[in-house]
This record gives sequence, structure tokens and C-alpha cells, in this order.
Amino acid sequence: MTMSDTAGTLAAHMRGAIEESLMRDGENDALEDRVVAIEEVLAARWPRRLLVAWRLGRKLRQSAAPFREAGPAFADRRCAAISAEDRGPACLTPGWKPREDRLTP
Repeated sequence: MTMSDTAGTLAAHMRGAIEESLMRDGENDALEDRVVAIEEVLAARWPRRLLVAWRLGRKLRQSAAPFREAGPAFADRRCAAISAEDRGPACLTPGWKPREDRLTP
């Protein structure tokens, strides 16, 4: 292995290390933002606390939405699980059936 090969390998390794540290910094920034949001909920007084907690919950649900399991919605699962006489008005709609786009293949 020549000196230039070693230098190229070292430079590639250094670039990889820098890129990895930048990615971790981005992840740490996201984590810090969440911690600050939780601290804001804890520090807020009653009327504002409700609003701040609702906003945080909405943000967390939006961030977790891409990881939602594919499958039927809760209402579809519930209507399919209960007996015909116990079904509520949503399930008594003529021609009701679970949504096909939410069923797992």
C-alpha cells in the first residue's frame, strides 16, 4: 500500500466520521426540541398548559404517523368484532363493510 492510498483511505474515514457526527447532531437537536417542549408543558400554568400539552400531543402523533401499522381502522375492527345486535349506528349502515384499503394483505 502506497502513501497516497493510505492518505485516501484516511481522508475517506475522516469524511465518514464527520458526516456521522453531523447526523448525530441533527438527532440530538430533535431530541433537545422534544425535551424543551415537555419542559414547556410542565412549566406552563393551567389555561395555557392545556393548549401546550395539546400541541405537543399533536406533534408527537404527526411524527409517529408514518410508523402506524397497516391494517383496519379502530372503528372497522370494532364493528367486525361485536355481534350484529350490539353494533352501533355506524355499523348498521346498509352495505357496511370494512374499508378494503386498510386491510392487511
